[in-house]
Amino acid sequence: MAETGLRLEQLTKRFDDHLAVGDLSLDVSPGSVLALLGPSGSGKTTTLRLIAGFERPDAGRVVIDGEDVTPLGPADRRFGMVFQHYALFPHLTVGENVAFGLDRRGMSPAERQSRVAESLALVDLAGFQSRAVSALSGGEQQRVAVARAIAPKPRVLLLDEPLSNLDPSLRERTRRELRAAIDQIGVTTVFVTHEQEEAFALGDVIAVLREGQLEQVGAPTELYEEPASQFVATFVGRASTLSGVVINGGRVRVATGVEWPMSAPVALVPGQRVVVTVRPESLQLSEDVGLRGTVTERRYVGARAYFTLDTEVGAVEFAASVHAADVGETVWVNAAGCRAFPAETA
Repeated sequence: MAETGLRLEQLTKRFDDHLAVGDLSLDVSPGSVLALLGPSGSGKTTTLRLIAGFERPDAGRVVIDGEDVTPLGPADRRFGMVFQHYALFPHLTVGENVAFGLDRRGMSPAERQSRVAESLALVDLAGFQSRAVSALSGGEQQRVAVARAIAPKPRVLLLDEPLSNLDPSLRERTRRELRAAIDQIGVTTVFVTHEQEEAFALGDVIAVLREGQLEQVGAPTELYEEPASQFVATFVGRASTLSGVVINGGRVRVATGVEWPMSAPVALVPGQRVVVTVRPESLQLSEDVGLRGTVTERRYVGARAYFTLDTEVGAVEFAASVHAADVGETVWVNAAGCRAFPAETA
């Protein structure tokens, strides 16, 4: 399948007085996977519908492989779409569902049969043509929906919350299967999710949206380790938030006598009030020095645990071995590094 790239240029969409998407520009490299990540109301589904052609932008363009497809309807864009609820036809077999999008292509029955078999093989469902949709698991139904979307050989594959209907036990396995299928197909892909774990597992690049605006775009490691805003720092991954004051030497004071080093401080001056975010793994237990508090909660996550610490400046969360502290115990923590953002922008 030929690889193509996708470009969104200053897309804007309003519904009455509500700005759903504002001046959004993004580039999706050929064959790569872009995750649109954000909370409810962030504009991610509207963005996907603008790409698909189900909504028309008030301003901006959708460009694929150098072609402006903004004036075209969904069918003429040659994009494949997988809906949140799959939209499979229960009265048709698996093969008939996959062939449904090929009826307008002028193919002979033999060509359609070959294309259906090829598409099912790409999603690891070879030989499933005659099976009833109702006899499939949720993960298998999801892959049938992907096979139907790729059968016409789309220029871009669009997925709307592709795993939201699956039980938690199926999601991880289906994530792996879906990513493997996308890699094998090699088609430029955009998908919507509000689950960061899903975005990290499937996306080569993640675009974080908030209230219709692009907060940051980058690889998962970049978003986690170098968040551009307090929203990204707290939405992507786990992080505690405290108030602080910048002091000299790239450090920030979060409590009386407690100073932590800032990771890559930018445009901050001594005395400036900031919002401090710190990851659980950056907080380390110390002996009678640092931020003092009482452990109020311990949550097991396998070999380690997340502890909630009630301190004079608010609750913080740190990660440590399961038996590092007990609920009710008084402990001290210090940060190996933290991020700081101007208070007025938080």
